[in-house]
Amino acid sequence: MKRVLLVAVILLCVLLVVWGILASRKPSITHIGSADQQAVSVEGVITNQDGKPVSGVKLEVTLGGHGGGTSDRQGKYKVSWLPESSPADGITYLIARHRKRDLAAAVELRPDMPKLDIQLQPAVSVTGLVTDFNDKALRGAKVHLLFWSDKFGTMLSASATKTNRKGRFEIKTVPFGHKYSVIAEAEGFGRDSIEIYSDDAVKDRLDIGSRRLAVADQTVSGVVYDANDWPVPNAEIYAYGDGQPFRRGIRTNGQGRFVIEGVCEGAIQIYAHARDRSPVEYGHVGTVSGATDVKIVLKKSSSTQDTQVQSLSLEGKSLPSLNGIAIDFAPERAKEKMILMCFWDMEQRPSRHCIIQLVKQAEMLKQKDVIVVAVQASNQASKVGENNLKEWVKENDIPFPVGIVQGDEEKTHFAWGVRSLPWLMLTDQQHIVHAEGFSINELDERITKLREK
Repeated sequence: MKRVLLVAVILLCVLLVVWGILASRKPSITHIGSADQQAVSVEGVITNQDGKPVSGVKLEVTLGGHGGGTSDRQGKYKVSWLPESSPADGITYLIARHRKRDLAAAVELRPDMPKLDIQLQPAVSVTGLVTDFNDKALRGAKVHLLFWSDKFGTMLSASATKTNRKGRFEIKTVPFGHKYSVIAEAEGFGRDSIEIYSDDAVKDRLDIGSRRLAVADQTVSGVVYDANDWPVPNAEIYAYGDGQPFRRGIRTNGQGRFVIEGVCEGAIQIYAHARDRSPVEYGHVGTVSGATDVKIVLKKSSSTQDTQVQSLSLEGKSLPSLNGIAIDFAPERAKEKMILMCFWDMEQRPSRHCIIQLVKQAEMLKQKDVIVVAVQASNQASKVGENNLKEWVKENDIPFPVGIVQGDEEKTHFAWGVRSLPWLMLTDQQHIVHAEGFSINELDERITKLREK
């Protein structure tokens, strides 16, 4: 009898262990979010293109805290995020990626949407080569992917990779239809960054070619002083620049001196912070590699910003006069039609990309009674030449009027509230501005909302 009971106990233990293993393998909703009372939750179902639920999808929230999770067997998910943590002019996205199936999506999050179903699409693979300036392949170089949500970037988790022995890399499961930065860096070398658009992919692949890193064998040194010209010990130093590696974690010695090692030949920006002072003091200077007499003078930190620029907004106001802009267009021609203004710079790829996307949507915009007006916003246009701008417009079959800012660029930007390029502004039929500073990916949604009013 004792032997029978012993066998029964053993069998029961085995069954419990097997059940535990099976239960741990069963896909279920994992919910990662903030316990903050201001956090909001969003939930829904994730499906593929055929409408079938997809389990095991990894989710992460850009901006708005560090929400994330994984979809369960029915494709259900739930994540929490903090709208209060998002910048006022930022857009928060929920990124969903399934690496094994190579499916992904990036959808905008808003506090007023507790339900959000997501349909995954075939993802893009970003490939390229990392070399030194002698075109020698760099093995083991780190490559990261930065997802851009309007003006703010977020490093995608699980997107970092390293180059193989031939210097090549591949970043998989990249959501289609968005802007990214590919950042490459290697020990003993500088850093390279390039902006890309995943909708430029061909057959779900986007090759960015060869990225070359400069050797980081230079040094920069100097002294940090306060406003009274006294050396500042224990000040934090960090530096960066175009093509330069990030250098941080450096501190001044007792005499306020610092040495930054491992930088590339060329220009570099150096910043200093004295956090042990109240209020915090900071300063920065631009210099070049090899300099030994850099002087940084600290000043007291202030949270006060240029309120005139920060508060400038044309929402709810009529379009300004076109004085100072050379363009063959008058708002009177667009009676009872919405106007989409696009301030751009022909010398900047993001601006050119925005214009090309507007060209692709020209017929749709026309059907929705939206008149597009593009303005070359930089004074560089005069250096490039008006004829070159006209040639580019002609070569790309731009069907809408394109003008150039003339006179004082800063005054024109201020009058129109332009804070970055490209800058989009949408008016109603009475030419009152209802939206500004949004991305090209939001255009259709902005037009739909305005038409429904």
